[in-house]
Amino acid sequence: MNRSTTSADSETYQQCNYQQFQMLVHSVVNTLNTDEVRLKHLQNISDNIEVLSTLQNYPSCIDLLVKNFLKSLMETNTVFIIPSNAQTIRKQMIEVFHRLPAGEILRPFVKDILSPVFKLLTKENEENALLLLRIVVEYMKQLRPQMINEVREFLQFVHNVYRQKASALDQIFLTKTFSDPTLTINEVDVSNIIEQICSSVQLTVKKVQALPSQSSITTDETTSQPVLDTFTVLARASHSVKLLAEFPVAIVLLYQLCRQALQTEFGELVPLFLRYLTLQPTKEQKNDPKFNMEIYIEFLTTQAKTLSFLAFVGKTYQEQLASHSDLLVIALLQLLDGCPPENVQLRKDIIVAARHFLSSEFRTLFIPHVKRFFDENLLLSTGYTARETLKPLAYNTFGDFFHHIRSNLAIEDLQSVLYMYSKMIHDSSLPPTIQVMSLKFLTNIAEAIRQKGTEKSRDLLIRVIEILVFKCKSLAKQCAHSSSNSNEKPSIPNVPPIAEADLTTSSLGDLVQNMNDVTNREKEVQRQQLLSIRFQASSPLVFTLTPSDCRTLLKVLVGSLRHITWILADVKISSENHVSQPKQFPPSISILYIKFFKYILQCLILFFDSTTPTNSNGNSSTITNPSNLTRNKEEKEIMDIIASVFIVLHKQNYREIFENNLLYFYQCANKNPNITLIMNTLLQQSPSSTILVELLLEFLLPRIHEIGETNNTNNACLKLFKLVINSVVTTTLA
Repeated sequence: MNRSTTSADSETYQQCNYQQFQMLVHSVVNTLNTDEVRLKHLQNISDNIEVLSTLQNYPSCIDLLVKNFLKSLMETNTVFIIPSNAQTIRKQMIEVFHRLPAGEILRPFVKDILSPVFKLLTKENEENALLLLRIVVEYMKQLRPQMINEVREFLQFVHNVYRQKASALDQIFLTKTFSDPTLTINEVDVSNIIEQICSSVQLTVKKVQALPSQSSITTDETTSQPVLDTFTVLARASHSVKLLAEFPVAIVLLYQLCRQALQTEFGELVPLFLRYLTLQPTKEQKNDPKFNMEIYIEFLTTQAKTLSFLAFVGKTYQEQLASHSDLLVIALLQLLDGCPPENVQLRKDIIVAARHFLSSEFRTLFIPHVKRFFDENLLLSTGYTARETLKPLAYNTFGDFFHHIRSNLAIEDLQSVLYMYSKMIHDSSLPPTIQVMSLKFLTNIAEAIRQKGTEKSRDLLIRVIEILVFKCKSLAKQCAHSSSNSNEKPSIPNVPPIAEADLTTSSLGDLVQNMNDVTNREKEVQRQQLLSIRFQASSPLVFTLTPSDCRTLLKVLVGSLRHITWILADVKISSENHVSQPKQFPPSISILYIKFFKYILQCLILFFDSTTPTNSNGNSSTITNPSNLTRNKEEKEIMDIIASVFIVLHKQNYREIFENNLLYFYQCANKNPNITLIMNTLLQQSPSSTILVELLLEFLLPRIHEIGETNNTNNACLKLFKLVINSVVTTTLA
């Protein structure tokens, strides 16, 4: 009995709510009601739109909205003036559909909703059209209805909008103001203004005055100044720059849903979009005092999003893009050049879109203009924020581009690329991953330089070696700084503590003095902390290298140097008369390898000094910890790479390098015996191992007494003697 009563009450409640909702809807669309009443009832519907889904007759509510609100929107005129009750009513009607959950319950009505929405898009003002376009995107994405004819008409509308922009370019960027103090808002010809604008503008007119009462009539014959009123005139959807920025997102979605049925229609947009991308204001327009920078940035945003759409459909419409390739190149360069320095996000969108073209078959189109990309002001602008934020993205994008076209670049262009990415290697504000990428990129560029075979090729290769050597020096300093910081304890302000006063024995004066002392101490501590923070904040922004970052950088750096050293040893210098292959490096190059050997030993001490535990006798421990085994394997790998740098060097260069570094090597080996693996590899594999044996014997024999000394922790002398003897025995047997 209770359940039946509850069910009946619920049905009554549902029916009452539906009837109330029906009354509100009819009241909103009834033009005989005052605007205030219609707005009040419309606001009531809007506030309770989420409650509708709880009603059992929710589909009937949606059907009621479709048949009344959309019909009213279609039958009434568009309003372009705000503030206006009529515009507020239209906008809130559209917002109701925008707020409806696009779930399965809405599927039976989706075509009935979207069909008039597509039509309204073509005639509405920009404020309402933006809402309508979002409805299209949301409903199409969630419910995916098949509406080929409506989409075709929408694409034709988009086609017309883009085509009209070329003819109206001289009017787009100028700030327009309209004023007529002699006419009221009801007397002004707004239609004439709408055709001249692409964004909302201010309109100043004479204020509509209420009829004066009898008591307010005076006999003063002086004429007072008219009272003015200001309105906003909204742009037509077909002229709106803001709406233009939203079109590419909608078109991408429609392309995914309808590309099979509308392949031709989407293809026709490609050349139209390319021509639109080349539109730019002239220098005279930019220098005009009425030039509107805000509209210009919105215009650039529409172009950046249009470029992103072309990148998305590029693989499908390669023929159309190829036939208008000159427009694509011009458009990309103009967008980078025209983007304001302070607009970081816009420049980022342009670079991301450019990446799709520069990493595809279209990259060859940009080879004739490659010199433009060496200009950092073009890529990153002159803005500090843009440079610091976009450097990793830009250099990664264009580094990949240069890598793929390196064989097509002249030696002068390769030199420019070398200069650009050499700076990145030494830029501590870049993340380590970008520095690693730059090191690898220099290796690939070095191979392209070698293939040129000109006199300048050898000079550039030597320059690359110099860059890598000084990066090794910088890396050693950074790691030393990082190591010293990790060993230092955080500094604590050196302010003596204040003993607390005894409340039972101290006088009032002593308690007050104690409180003052405690307060003064706290202030001094805060002052010293603020000084420390201020000092840290004044330091330049740099990425802190972790030990893992250091090891990765070291391995890539040494591998790059090895590769380039081998290239330099085999480089052929072509001239009119002969082709020679240099074997011995001049002293200017030898000194680079001498420095490199010293710097790399410093790096190895920092990386691997604590990796090999020692026992109480001073010998290396043999504890088989998996992490130690991995580290030992990594150590051996880097030692072998270091040794391979020197294997191909001329005997004289070989002697110069180790004569100058043998003492320092010996000192390092006493700290870390694993460093002797370098000598082991050189003695076993180097063609000049006899020179190294000679140098080691000359160096070790005067120090033979050090073998067995208890104060010598790792006894490098004994290890090196063993390596020399093994090398001699191996050579003799061979």
